[in-house]
Amino acid sequence: MTRARGAGRPRAILAKANRVEVIRSRRQLGSLAALRVGPRTARRYWTSLQCFFKWMQSEGLLLPGDEDEMDAVVSQYIELTWQEGEGRSFAADTVCGLQWVSPLLKRRLNGSWALLKAWQRSELPARAPPLPVRPLLALAEWLIRASYIGMALGILVAAHCVLRTGELVHLAFGQIVWAEDCASAVLNLGVTKGGARRGACESASVELPWLAAALKAWALTEPGPLVVGVPQHQFRVLFAQGLGAINCGDWGFVPYSLRRGGATEHWRQFGALDRITVRGRWAQAATTRIYINDGLAMLAEMQLPQEPVRELSDALCARFQCSPRLFDR
Repeated sequence: MTRARGAGRPRAILAKANRVEVIRSRRQLGSLAALRVGPRTARRYWTSLQCFFKWMQSEGLLLPGDEDEMDAVVSQYIELTWQEGEGRSFAADTVCGLQWVSPLLKRRLNGSWALLKAWQRSELPARAPPLPVRPLLALAEWLIRASYIGMALGILVAAHCVLRTGELVHLAFGQIVWAEDCASAVLNLGVTKGGARRGACESASVELPWLAAALKAWALTEPGPLVVGVPQHQFRVLFAQGLGAINCGDWGFVPYSLRRGGATEHWRQFGALDRITVRGRWAQAATTRIYINDGLAMLAEMQLPQEPVRELSDALCARFQCSPRLFDR
C-alpha cells in the first residue's frame, strides 16, 4: 500500500502482488464502505450532519421514514442556512452527507438539489483571483532574496504545471524525473483529488528548460525531501508576506491563485481549451471554461502596481536568463 502526497487517502498497489499481499493491503485500507469518500470529505460530511441533526432536535422533528418527507425537511433546513448567511458548500455537504450515510436517498432529494442549484445561480462564489505572471515572478524573486529558494521554485512550478496547493506543498524530489539534459521534467503526482475520482494516478510536466534545470540544481543542494521546504502553514504566511512586500497584498491572492493564474495565462497564450483542460487535469472542459472566463474577468479589473513588481520580475528573468513567460510555444 502507498499514499500519494497530498492525496489524503491510501491506495493499494496490486501489480505483481500475491493473494496474501492483496489481503493484507486491503485490510489496511479498510472496508469499501469507508473508502467511498476520502477522510477529509468524511469529516466535512459529519460536521454538516451533526449541525443538521441538532437543528432537527431543536425543532422537535423526528427523522422521517419517507424519502419525500426527508426531502421536505432538508429543503426547510437549506432555506434556513440561506437566510442565516451560511455558505452553499455547507448546505451541499449536508445533502451529500445524507446520501453518503444512506445511499437509498440518492436521486430522492430532488427538491433539496433544486434549492442548491437556485443558490448557485443567484450567488457567485468567492473564487480566488488568478495571480498574473509579473507579480508571480516578482514574488519568486522576493522569496529567493529572503533565502526561501525552494518555495520560490515551487510557486513557479505550481503556476506552470497548474498544480493544486496540496500537490505543491507535498511535492517531493522523489516524485520528479528529469530528462537527460535536464531541460524538462515529469512530476508523478500520485493519486490526487481528481485522480481519486477516476481511480488513476496523475502527472504533470515542466517544459520550461530554465525552470527544470533550476529545479534539478535545487534538488542537488537541498537536503530535505520536499521541494518547497517549509510546512503548509508557514507557506501561507510567507506567501502573504511576499505579496505585501511587492505591494500586491490587497487583491485577495491566495496560494490557489497560482493554479488559477497558470490556467488563465495558458489560455491567453495558446487559446486551446482542450490543452489547458488536460494540463489542469479537469474532468470536463466546462469546468475549465468557468475557470478561464472568471479569471479573465478578474484580470480585466486589476490595476496592479508597476513597482516593485517590474523591477523584481526583471531581476528574476536576468537571474535565470529567461523571458517573462510561463509557457514556451
